[in-house]
Amino acid sequence: MPEETYAEWIEQQYTSALIILSVLIIVFHPAFHFILELLPAIPPDSLPLRLISVAVACVVLSGVLLVPALRRYSAWLQIINAASAIIITHLVVLNSDNHPMYLAASLTAVYGAQLSFIRLREWLLTVAMVVVAYVTASAHYDMFATPEGFVPPLFYLANYSIASALVAVRMQTQRREFESRLALQRSNSELRVITERLQNELVLAREIQQSLLPAPSPGWSRIDVVCFSQPAREVGGDFYSYHRFGEEAVALAVGDVSGKGASAALLMATSISLFNANVAQRTTPSRLLATLDQHLAQYTLPRSQNCALCYVEIDRRTVSIANAGAIPPFLRRRNGDVEWPDAWGFALGQGLGAQWGYEPVSLGVEPGDVIVLVSDGAVEAKNGQGTLFGFDRLEQAIKQGPAARAQAMVDHLRAELQAFVGATEPHDDVTIVVARIGASQPDDRV
Repeated sequence: MPEETYAEWIEQQYTSALIILSVLIIVFHPAFHFILELLPAIPPDSLPLRLISVAVACVVLSGVLLVPALRRYSAWLQIINAASAIIITHLVVLNSDNHPMYLAASLTAVYGAQLSFIRLREWLLTVAMVVVAYVTASAHYDMFATPEGFVPPLFYLANYSIASALVAVRMQTQRREFESRLALQRSNSELRVITERLQNELVLAREIQQSLLPAPSPGWSRIDVVCFSQPAREVGGDFYSYHRFGEEAVALAVGDVSGKGASAALLMATSISLFNANVAQRTTPSRLLATLDQHLAQYTLPRSQNCALCYVEIDRRTVSIANAGAIPPFLRRRNGDVEWPDAWGFALGQGLGAQWGYEPVSLGVEPGDVIVLVSDGAVEAKNGQGTLFGFDRLEQAIKQGPAARAQAMVDHLRAELQAFVGATEPHDDVTIVVARIGASQPDDRV
């Protein structure tokens, strides 16, 4: 869409100014005559002369309202309208004994300039027409026969000069305002383009980040695993992963990188890549987290970031938990009881876990038990009143949730969170991983 030029904008303004001036002339020119008649000390002036300017204003007003094509000539119609009104005012003064009224006549010029003219050239052309008409009329009435006769023209000249200066100043102010508005429109247009590009890049980044995550369900036979991850923004710092060790055991992990947005997303990509590369070596949970802590430190320490990660290994009838600053998993027994193992440790990327180690916690599991891993976005979800969802509500939701299938438990927890937060905008990523221990196969394989 081409930009509007200053000249085009001025032309558009003239239509509104012309309508306003026409209405003022139609209303106040005859009204001023009747007001003077109420003043006994003032001789009457000529109403027919005033009605001439009213007639001109009526024709002009009717034309621009009824014939839209005339609006392109609004500036010229404005000259005719204003010049006729000012000239008629001067003729009224010359045809009456109210010579002190030249003050009102000259003020008409000033007000006409302020109310009517947006561009200086139209005003100067109007002034030229008024001056010619006034000099011609004054010569006819022999106004210049005495030195005193030159006083009114000089007075008019001074006022017209002031009015011209006012129009010139206003025109420069309008030009600066228009240029500022145009510059603002350009900036907004550029900002929209940049915003759209950033949005497109964020959508692509989200797609790339989601592609780093494995499928929501691995489709294992003995262990039913379903994963869910929802970033609060276009990209986030949460992730999940799983791995199968031959036919004997599986590993689950939920990670949460500190920070928001692009920086968290980049560290998330690094964290999940390092996890997937190291988990396949099948070392102990403690050693795995210590190794990840060392590798991540070079990325996180300079930026004061870290990665909280909860790691779970399920081997036959045992679950081993190693936790690096994340929320320990909840274990719902098949009888409905919920356990929350005391497994804690330093977040990855600080170097402290590699120095002090990670103490794993081992628990026995049976078919029908459900293991639930969540990121802190689930616990710290807030409703409209700023209340946290909290550990107690989460534990109660797990206790009351369906345990027959992992997908049913994930759907239940998501519904509970959504019902709690309502329309409140999420402030943190939410990740949920549910694993249900199934019946043992004849060879007890996973």
